[in-house]
Amino acid sequence: MKYFICLSLFSMNLKLWLSIFISYAILINLLAFFLMAWDKHRAMHQQWRIRERTLYVIALIGGAFGIWVGIYFCRHKTKKKQFILSVFPMLLFQIVIVAVTLFYAFSLI
Repeated sequence: MKYFICLSLFSMNLKLWLSIFISYAILINLLAFFLMAWDKHRAMHQQWRIRERTLYVIALIGGAFGIWVGIYFCRHKTKKKQFILSVFPMLLFQIVIVAVTLFYAFSLI
């Protein structure tokens, strides 16, 4: 009985959770892309740069797609193979998480 009540409460709020999840994914990836673009701009003007550690953290907390788009759209960090090879598994993992979440959410609706 408790399981049924928890499941029904979760499914009632599913649209809210799904909208929060999608909003977070969009915002963190936009942030990641703009950080890559800003870092590229600053690199071209030989100014203070964003640490790679910061870019790794942003990628790790959900912004791997934005970082990946920034790599190829801005042509930034393309010579840093370790950076690309580190971001790619995070990207694959996040794609799987998003796919599973969306599949699960739409199977409950």
